[in-house]
Amino acid sequence: MAKIDIIGNMKKNGLRKLSILIISSLKKRFAEVRWFFYNIPPLQPLIRLYRKMSRIAYKPQNAVDNPMNLVDPTVSSHEEYTRELNYFLRAPQTFEQYVRDSDNPKKECINLKIGVYFQVFNQKKATLETLRSFRKYYPDSPVYLLSDKGDDFSDIAKYFHCDYEYSNENIGYWPCKNMLDWFTRLNKVCEKYSDCDWILLLEDDVRIRDKISKMPRGYLCGQGGGNGLKKGKHLSKKAEESILQKFPQLEINGISGCGGSIFHRKTFIKCYKNINQYDIKKLKDLDNGLTWATDFALTYLFLMNGFVVRRWLDLSEETTHNYGPASAFDHQFKKYYQEKLTAGDAVELAEHK
Repeated sequence: MAKIDIIGNMKKNGLRKLSILIISSLKKRFAEVRWFFYNIPPLQPLIRLYRKMSRIAYKPQNAVDNPMNLVDPTVSSHEEYTRELNYFLRAPQTFEQYVRDSDNPKKECINLKIGVYFQVFNQKKATLETLRSFRKYYPDSPVYLLSDKGDDFSDIAKYFHCDYEYSNENIGYWPCKNMLDWFTRLNKVCEKYSDCDWILLLEDDVRIRDKISKMPRGYLCGQGGGNGLKKGKHLSKKAEESILQKFPQLEINGISGCGGSIFHRKTFIKCYKNINQYDIKKLKDLDNGLTWATDFALTYLFLMNGFVVRRWLDLSEETTHNYGPASAFDHQFKKYYQEKLTAGDAVELAEHK
């Protein structure tokens, strides 16, 4: 009987993994086809007319109108949030296409007080280029660069005026071998950068192309939900049900917390004070990702404390056809992966030692 159960479970898990793979593949193909049709020249006049009519009927909240909105999350209603996503994501456009399209609303940059946590291991060239692009738009924002028992990044940290730490413990990132220690690292940065309202998560596959123009509409905002509320990665049903038992009215979207995500500093500190409730052994039964995937874990930490997690319009993943309205931050940009520092890079860094 036990053997039959084992075989049955193996088949069930195999079918589940296969269905997930098929659905993921179909979603990717749909995004590619959607992008293709939106870029057929004869259809452009009709598409522009449709987008213009929808925008006449709706105008999103503008954080520029009230500077006080920049300090704390402006958590709009779920209906308003959905309309804002639909308003800005009407057409799948790259950064360059969105900026060139005169039918799109003009970007208005906002001055969020951000600090950065940037955990690295060995991709020195990619790290250099990420920080180079970040400093182009945020020359004075504090950056905490932490080498996770990997290469020495002190030269890069000094060049870009970062606070630097070399950790003698390697806990990883994705996968993470010690989630509670990773939360402790984040809390350390939150306590250190007390003059900042928001903490941005940088990774070595993030490029920065502009200043922030879209206000985070939640306490943690990132890729959660993809281009729409039903796309992208999600917590398991069991994990979501555990949240809703505690907060029945809480809005649950997709997973956020990857590179380019942003969270409210003071709210994270509140969540961290309840870190003893993040029981790894119990949570493993709800969703195994909560034990090793930092984006799953960070999403759950905010939700388990009753704080909404949403998509951030200033984060895109263009290589996976997850576009934004000329988003400032673009994740999954791996152009410099496995590349070594050039001779010019070395000279540039050496001059600032």
